[in-house]
Parts: sequence; structure tokens; C-alpha cells
Amino acid sequence: MALFAIFQTTFLLALLSLRTYESEVLSEPLPLTPESLKVSVSSTRQCLHLQWTVHSLAYHQELKMVFQIQISRFKTSNVIWVENYRTTVKRNRVLHWSWGSELPLECAAHFIRMRSMVDDARIPKPGFWSNWSSWEEADAQNSLGHDPLFVFPKDKLVEEGSNVTICYVSRIHQDNISCYLEGVQIYGEQLDRSVSAFELKNVSFIRKRGTNVFCKVDQGGALGGIVLFVSRTKSIREKVQVMTWTTGKMSCFALAMLEWLQAGRGRRGAAGWMALERQPRWWPEDPEVLEEPKDFSCETQDLKTLTCTWDPGSDTGLSKQPSQSYTLFESFSGKKTLCKRRNWCNWQVAQDSQEMYNFTLVAENYLRKRSVSILFNLTQRVHPMTPYNLFPKNVGATNATMTWKVHSIGNNSTLLCQLELLAEGKVIQQHNLSIKVNGEYLLSELEPDTEYVARVRCAYTNHFWKWSELISQKFNTAEAAPSEAPDVWRNMKMVSGHPTVSLFWKPLSKVHANGKILFYKVIVENLDKPSRLEVLSIPAPASSTELTLDQCSYQIHVTAHNSVGPSPASVTVVSGDPGNEEVESGRVNGTEDGFSVSWKPQSGDATGYVVEWCDGPQDLPCVLQWKNLGPNTTSTVISSGAFRPGVRYNFRIYEISAKRMAHLLEKKAGYLEELAPSDNPQVVMSNLTSHSFTLSWKDYSTESQPGFIQGYHVYLKPKAGEQCPPAFEKTVLPEDSVCCKHTTDNPEQKTFVVENLQPESVYEFFVTPYTSVGEGPLDAFTKITTPDEYC
Repeated sequence: MALFAIFQTTFLLALLSLRTYESEVLSEPLPLTPESLKVSVSSTRQCLHLQWTVHSLAYHQELKMVFQIQISRFKTSNVIWVENYRTTVKRNRVLHWSWGSELPLECAAHFIRMRSMVDDARIPKPGFWSNWSSWEEADAQNSLGHDPLFVFPKDKLVEEGSNVTICYVSRIHQDNISCYLEGVQIYGEQLDRSVSAFELKNVSFIRKRGTNVFCKVDQGGALGGIVLFVSRTKSIREKVQVMTWTTGKMSCFALAMLEWLQAGRGRRGAAGWMALERQPRWWPEDPEVLEEPKDFSCETQDLKTLTCTWDPGSDTGLSKQPSQSYTLFESFSGKKTLCKRRNWCNWQVAQDSQEMYNFTLVAENYLRKRSVSILFNLTQRVHPMTPYNLFPKNVGATNATMTWKVHSIGNNSTLLCQLELLAEGKVIQQHNLSIKVNGEYLLSELEPDTEYVARVRCAYTNHFWKWSELISQKFNTAEAAPSEAPDVWRNMKMVSGHPTVSLFWKPLSKVHANGKILFYKVIVENLDKPSRLEVLSIPAPASSTELTLDQCSYQIHVTAHNSVGPSPASVTVVSGDPGNEEVESGRVNGTEDGFSVSWKPQSGDATGYVVEWCDGPQDLPCVLQWKNLGPNTTSTVISSGAFRPGVRYNFRIYEISAKRMAHLLEKKAGYLEELAPSDNPQVVMSNLTSHSFTLSWKDYSTESQPGFIQGYHVYLKPKAGEQCPPAFEKTVLPEDSVCCKHTTDNPEQKTFVVENLQPESVYEFFVTPYTSVGEGPLDAFTKITTPDEYC
């Protein structure tokens, strides 16, 4: 029973305490009047900023309240704005509220007061308003100075299509003030004795230098103005400048006004106006309308930090207004951060295993806000860091092992790495492998003494998002012995009665040299006297040598050597007898592709054929060239960049026997392109009689001509009125003179007898060769006179 009495007493005390607390906290409190109200003016943004506190709240008490704010203009009784502002209030917390004015604040004094009411669900209804605070005055005119006329707003930048309110303030209190927009008078509303306002609707872009707005006093000459600048909504934005003008020096604006007055739009002449002074305020470079960020994306390299990037578009910054700012907000965590860069921002990944992220990127400048959002799973946006320490090891002639390391992601996650091998800028091998920390791969099937580039990139295996950046490393494989015998040819001639062999070889290609060729070894073996052996070492890059032999047969071995060893040998057998065989000669036609050369095999045991020629004209030292061909080949095309039109090229075709000896099969001659003869023969006249004479040009060389000589034209000019001899026909020369012409179609016929002439007559003759293209140049004729037939 005693225990029950104690419990009942304790319960009653607790209930009494609770009711006492509810009475203190939840009963209707006394009116809470706003205190310490302060008002400041922002001319840049044309805003009034208010701050105040509520001191009467109990310690730690927190209430929802509504504040009714009144704003008056010119006088307290002229209320222009009433707004209820709701917020949560704590004791001594400073509260803030802002109001933007359409009318420039410099044109009117404003008065602000407020009252409050508790609007908390825990407080019994009905609530009631507190007393009004005292009126606070905000007057921006106090800082204007003493000039007679001002026009506002200054530093005004608006977007095309906006509405703008312009006003003027007159210190001289006159009614005869007129205002003009681009020279056209505008009419507005007079707000009080010294202030008038003008509303410009749907402003449009006019020019880079802005839109002129000015006001003037019809009596007294006071003038004030601004330039309103409009940010275009097109792709090309315009420069902006805001200026104010007061009496003083002549300026661009004053000049514009004088031009306007001189055009007859003003009532006073230009001479009646005072000069004006320009005071530059700011000059932004091509202001742009704020764009929505493009290509917004976020990714991580280590699952610890997210990096978000975007294309910010054009910079909208002005000299008095900063560039657009960017804020990153994540909705799941409720966190946000102000980005320090205009195109990227870092975000620390939460340690509570948050995987889903919902980011909103907000771009904001003086005129507007833009935002864009993205939702993603963190593990699906992994962009690994670049691999490092990529090195080759155990590099041989045909293989190499590549090793590299990667940065770990999370708890030893697996990465997919791609190894590429490049030669001469092209990917020739590609390999994919999974690793955690260290990567290693053996590259095979490489070429000796070759420069390669190995490169590696990696991606997150769990969910592919992007490859990492590439890391590259050059390396060279080791040399190997040359893999192919040199291409060797010989030319034999007699020098001072001794057989001489000029031995030539072509440098090995890089694919077959397998390294730097250091020297060539030539072994000359006498087949008739096997004990005689001559060894020559010829340093590279020499490609020929001469051997003086006797009448014996010789086998010649040629090998190329690099730092590793020799190539296979090229073997040629020569006889001491040069053997100037008489073989069939023919012609070959040239085309734009070269010379098409063909031949007829003579024996069935040929192991191959060689076509030999000289690259240059016959009157120059021969640059010997040759082409090796297989045993089943009977034609080939010979091409060379050295071939020129009008040059005769001689080709010799050799058959290589099973004993590796060369036998001349055929000779061919041809022109890549035939030309007309370049000169005429030196003609000798002999056997002159009263009725004939003989012409000869036996020393004329046909092989040095720029085409195959097909024959000759003999021209004869008889005396006027005389007929052509029977072997001639009448023709007209290029200079329109008439003469007689005889044609021979045998290039080897180099004499001609001119017959059936008249005694004691004067004749002129001229001989020229011709090819398939045309005849030689027209030279001077030679005169002769036949003697009297009785002499």
C-alpha cells in the first residue's frame, strides 16, 4: 500500500511538470515584434536587403513565424508592396529578405517596416499580429552628387525581349525636361516633382555600342543619359558599355547628340550646347546568354573521388559582374559544393557505401540560372588511372616480354588491360588480359632489329565505362643473322688482254638484313685449280668490286655480314672467256609503266633469267641495273624512275644454267617515248656532173638519236620553173617555199645520187632523218651549180 502511494505521488508530480511545460511552450506567447531592422541598398542588382532579429523568444525556443513586410515609395503612406514571409525563428538568429525593384532605387526614397505573427501548429489559434516596427528609410539619392540631371539605371544589362524601367532625377525641379530613345521622344509618368519614369517594353538589340537614352532640360542646357545594353539571344553576342554624361569635355555621346541636333531634330543649334564628359563605367567583352551546361558527366578513378565535367559554353562574365558560378548538388545525401572551376568539379565519395548518385549542376550568373541533372551508379562510372612502369624485358630478336603496373581500385578489383604492339605507326598485335596489380605478356613473332611501340590501357572489369589513358614504350629487338643472300650480278670485259669481272650486289632490305650490315665477304674459287682461293672483305656500304682473272673458270661466293653472322651465300660461276656471243636483236616498246620485255627460252635446264640494262643515256657511264627472274618466266616489265623520253635503252637477257653460268639470249632496244631527230647528218657532196651529183652521210650515228631512224628525206630546190627530177615529188616547206622531196625508207642507206639535172643550173639540197614522230630540224640548204655538159 505504501509502495502504491509513493508511485501515485510520483506520477502526479510528473503530470504536473508536463502541464507546466506545455503551459510555458505551447500556450499563446506574447506578440514577438521584429527588432534591429536594417535596410541596405544594392544599386548593382537594384535590390533592398533587409535583416532583423526576434529577441523575445525563450532560450532554445524555435517557432514558425510569418513576417508581413510593407514597402512604401516617396512617403510612408504610399505603400507599393506587401508580402508575407514565412520562416523558422530561433532566439537572436539574424533573418534576411531581399526585394527587387523595377524602378531604379536611385529615383525614389523607400520606406520599410514589418510586423510578425506566430504561425506554429503547436500554438492554439487564433494568432494575432505584433506591433509594426518603426519605418526604416532607404534613400540612394543621398550619394548622387550635385549635378542638375541624372538618368538611371546605370550599368544596366538586360536580355533581349525584357522590359526595363528608366527614370530621371532633376535637381532643378523644372517641368520642361524631354527624354529620347534613339532620337525619338518618349513619354512616361511623373512620380513626383523631380522624378519621372519610362517603361521600355520588349527591348531589342540595336547595335554593339548600345541603345542611347538621354534626357535634356529645354531651358538651361543640362543633359544626362545612359546607354542601355542588350545581351542578344543569337549566336553572336554584342559588346556592352554603360556610360553617364555630365558637363565637361566633348565625348562620343556628345558628338552623337550634336549630329542629332544638326539633323534638325532639336530646337537649338549645336553651338548652343555645352560639351559633355564621358565617364566609362564598364566594358564587357561580348556578353553571352547563360547556356545550359552541356555534356555533363561524372566518373571516378579510384571509387574515392568523383570528378564531374561539363562544357560551360561561352563565358558570360562582365567586368562588374563575375563569370557564371557552378554549384553541384547531390539529392540523396542532401550535400552541395560550390565548384572552383568553370568546367569541372571534384566530389568526395561517401564512406557509407552509397552507390547511387543524383547530381544537379546549377549554373548561375547576373541574369539567370540553368541546371542539368544526372543519375548513375558509382560502380558503373569507373575510369581507371593510366597504367605506369611499362617496360620491356628479356628482349630477343623475335620476342620480348612487356611488364607494367596499375593503380588499385577499391578492394583489389580486377582490371581488363589491352596491350597493343605498333610498327611504323600501325597496330600489328592486340592482346587482352585481366590483372589486379602487375601485368606481364610475352610478345612473339617479332622482326629482328626493328623498332616497336608497346602501349597499354585498362578498364574496370566489373562494368566497362571507359579505357584509361594510354601509356607507351618504345623498344628495339636484337639483331639476327641476315636471312637472304645478296642479289649479285656481274659484267665481264677484257682489260689489257685480261678477263675482268665487275661484281655488283644490291643492299639487303631491312626485312632481310636483320641488323646493320658491316661488310661483304667475297670468296673467289678457281674451279680449274681448287687449291687457289681468294677471300676479300669489303666494308659496307660498298656495293661492287672488280676481279682480274685468267682464262680459268671461277666460282664466286658473296655473303653479307652483320654483328651476328653471315647471310646465305650468293653463288655465281664465270669463265675466263668473256664470250661476246652474237645473238638476235629486237625492239621493245615503252609505255607509261615501263618496258615490256619478253624472250624465248633456249634450254630446258635454266634455273632463272636476268635482264640487264643501263639507267642512263649511252653517252654517259653505265649505271648497271639488273632484274633476277625465275625459271618459268619469259617476260617482265622493266620500270625505273630514271627512264626519260628520247633516250635509247638497251636490254640484254641472260639465261642462268644449272651450273650457275650466264649465257646471253637476246638483245632488245627501245624508247620510253620516241622523239623527232635532234640533229641532221653532215652531208658530203661528190661526183658532180652536168646531170647528177652524189650525197653521202656515212658518219651519221642512228643509235644516238631520240627515236628509231626510219629513213631520210632529201630536199632539192631547182631553178624557178624547172620540174622536179623523176625520183622526187613536189612539196611545200614550213616557210611556204616549194621544193622537191625524195624519201628513203632504209635507215642504213646513207648515200643518194641526184640525177636528171640540167647543165649549168643552180640547185640547193638538204638531208634530214625522220622517226615515227617526225623529221629533224629544218637547216640551211647547200647550193651547187652543175657544169657545162661539154666541159
